[in-house]
Amino acid sequence: MKRYLVLAAVLAMTLFVCPLSFADEPSDGVTTASTPNSSLVTPNPQNAPDYGMGTELSPDTYELYYNGKNLYLEMNRPTRVDPAKTPADGKSLFVLRHSPLQRVKMNSFQFLYPYPSRAFDDNSGSTRVVRVYTEKGYAITVTDFGGPIDSPESAKKALGILTDSIKQQLAGKLEKPELITINFAPKLENASVIGVRTQLRIRYEKPAKDKDGKDVAELHNEIYETVSMTVSGEDFFATVVIQMFNRPFSRDVQDEVLTMLKSFESINN
Repeated sequence: MKRYLVLAAVLAMTLFVCPLSFADEPSDGVTTASTPNSSLVTPNPQNAPDYGMGTELSPDTYELYYNGKNLYLEMNRPTRVDPAKTPADGKSLFVLRHSPLQRVKMNSFQFLYPYPSRAFDDNSGSTRVVRVYTEKGYAITVTDFGGPIDSPESAKKALGILTDSIKQQLAGKLEKPELITINFAPKLENASVIGVRTQLRIRYEKPAKDKDGKDVAELHNEIYETVSMTVSGEDFFATVVIQMFNRPFSRDVQDEVLTMLKSFESINN
């Protein structure tokens, strides 16, 4: 029970849903609203560079291409590698860049996130939150609750708390919100994941001009989507929230998220 209370208390810190400006009355059974803020779930990284989220993490994992080999190096950590063969012309080729996958070490586990991104660590102690704003237009919020959780049933209850909170915040002041939920539960080797995709569908009228220059109302449809998950490992328990901005939870985003989830492992491994 204590774990659930902590989870509920942390939600206010981990989810920042910007309020929308909606009309007071629906029209003809259609939810009518002014145009939603494009940053429905979180502020735009360019307009609010620190978010009150604490320390911005610097990418410290590098990829070195050396004569046909790709080596991954962490800043200030020695790495032992096998020597690469020298080309026939005797000239070696080196290419150094930031790795497309960056590592974050939490209190009880570590994981990889896609780069380029901006990552922020709240350094809040026993319950720690890292938020990653990706270049592709979605945010990842990872909360480390320590662990492990006591049972799969407890993880389901925790997911229910998280999903209910997201639904309430997404729906906001809508008179008749169209909320659709879809199970999301990829199978991993190092952890157990259960999740829910929550879609908020908004239909609203926007002033426009017809071909004769007359004022008309165009009907617009928009979808805002959030994926909430619990990740349970042998020695840790975490929640992960994927918040989409101006794009759907498409195949390329799903692939990146799956790569990130596969990387979750105990800090002691």
